Amino acid sequence: MKTMTDWQMWPIPMDNISGVPFKNLSAPTYDAPAFFRSTFQLPASLSSIDYTYLKLDGWNKGQAFVNGFNLGRYWPVKGPQVTLYVPGIHLLPSPQQNELVVFELIESPCRSDLTQCKVAFVDQPIIG
Repeated sequence: MKTMTDWQMWPIPMDNISGVPFKNLSAPTYDAPAFFRSTFQLPASLSSIDYTYLKLDGWNKGQAFVNGFNLGRYWPVKGPQVTLYVPGIHLLPSPQQNELVVFELIESPCRSDLTQCKVAFVDQPIIG
């Protein structure tokens, strides 16, 4: 067996993703891995929220962030968790905008149709 040397590395700073150079896509023209970013607003009827869960149907494997807070890794096919816990303290009340960033490693549901690039916030965890 030959020992390989002179490795080159390109780190991805997952503790601070503020420097990721996002661009708008009008058509799916990328390959994974890729970062996806969107914004959302909590309903005006909610003055605050204790917690919620992020459900990533159609996404394969990666990490999710809300307002820069790392929610953790998802890999719904392998489980056991299908949803990620979102502490309410990291969500901004309406009318402020919240930011969701998803780092997908394999293939996103947006690959063939950007209208399928969806997530859901649910009130119960899904395990297993």
